[in-house]
Amino acid sequence: PPDQPVYGLHVYCGSEQPDDKPSISSLAQVALTRIREVQPTGQIALLGHSAGGLIVFEAARKILEAGGPEPRVLLMDAPRPYGTLGYYWGELLLYWREIIRHPAKVLRGATTRLLQVVRPRESHGQATSKTDDLTTMTERQEKSTDAAIRCYKPQVYNGSITIMRTRQGRMMALGLRHLGWASVTKGGIRIIDVPGAHLNILDTSHIKIVTKKLISWLCSE
Repeated sequence: PPDQPVYGLHVYCGSEQPDDKPSISSLAQVALTRIREVQPTGQIALLGHSAGGLIVFEAARKILEAGGPEPRVLLMDAPRPYGTLGYYWGELLLYWREIIRHPAKVLRGATTRLLQVVRPRESHGQATSKTDDLTTMTERQEKSTDAAIRCYKPQVYNGSITIMRTRQGRMMALGLRHLGWASVTKGGIRIIDVPGAHLNILDTSHIKIVTKKLISWLCSE
């Protein structure tokens, strides 16, 4: 509806971060800074898919912590991460076909990421030069964001959240009904089940159902 403007945020680990260490907390702060440039006060609705859901959860927590009005929060198939092993379990479920087809390539990528965990400062400390092309910059941002996800340990959120989940998303969360967020959410948790898998939740074959349920959530009290 016209009275519900929508903004999309591209938030990533980069020069806009307030510190050098990649973290979901600092990404959430970047998001909030941008949001407040558009809407300085009042209630907002926050939606994030996958890793974006982690940023949304942390942003909502920061809003309440600062004394702001409780935002409406929807985590779209965003399982709570449980360290490095939990992260790689999710990756395994997402890319198992690729693993079967190209095991050597996937193993090299996993080894590279593991080295980044062991030596995070060295891998993240490389400065971006003007000669870097877009692909190199994007890969660097993705690696930094992956590191932020693995290290994220959410603190307690005193508000309520809604979880839109797929069956695959629940598998990524080790079968937990609330995708792992129940233990860190003090308010109510609403569940919305949608068809599809984690990576194709917004494909044309599913978008009508997802849109209908999203509008219903936006219009509900």
